[in-house]
Amino acid sequence: MNVRDDPSKLSALSPGTAIYPKGRQKLQDILTTASEVLAYDGYSAFTMRNIASKLGITLRNLQYYFPTKRDLFLAVVEQMTDMELGTAKAAVDLPNMTAEERFAAFIEYSVHDNETPFVRGFQFELWALATRDEFAAECRDRMTSAYCDYIYTLVKPLTPGLSPKEQRGKSALILAMLQGTPLVHSPGVEKRYQIKDIAAKINREALAILAS
Repeated sequence: MNVRDDPSKLSALSPGTAIYPKGRQKLQDILTTASEVLAYDGYSAFTMRNIASKLGITLRNLQYYFPTKRDLFLAVVEQMTDMELGTAKAAVDLPNMTAEERFAAFIEYSVHDNETPFVRGFQFELWALATRDEFAAECRDRMTSAYCDYIYTLVKPLTPGLSPKEQRGKSALILAMLQGTPLVHSPGVEKRYQIKDIAAKINREALAILAS
């Protein structure tokens, strides 16, 4: 669901919400603020009242767009997925790039993207919540599946001899490598374990996985 291009896809919205430009802008403001609360302040701060307060609107106004916190949480995760994949595609879909170059560009983009406080905070909060909340786990799985599906489109031309099942399995392994980088991509760990040029090294290891 791409709420930036078609906010009407949000089934949780009240009839008529976000049809007009003012409504679309308000919707985007809500999702941006809610995403930042989750990433920077944590899920404990992800309450309807707190988000409404940060936006300078009433709780009732917020509930006009998103009746429940569950509705808002799902919209936030889906927008994050769309935004991340959209940016990744823009980084790799450049003219005259080979399949190998597109794959390497995606690896480099993902490693650097995972370094940002916003993405790192968002992912860690979602993962932590997913360990104890079934709905959050469903949201996490939807995001993970979307990422795997995109990596599959990059893996497919590099592995013509593999079956779709094998290609999808390797795509999932590569995603696991990428999403684990925030755990080791920090000054203390990098210095202690002499980790340098992590994007290039992950690219080599990922290509080795594809070739195995």
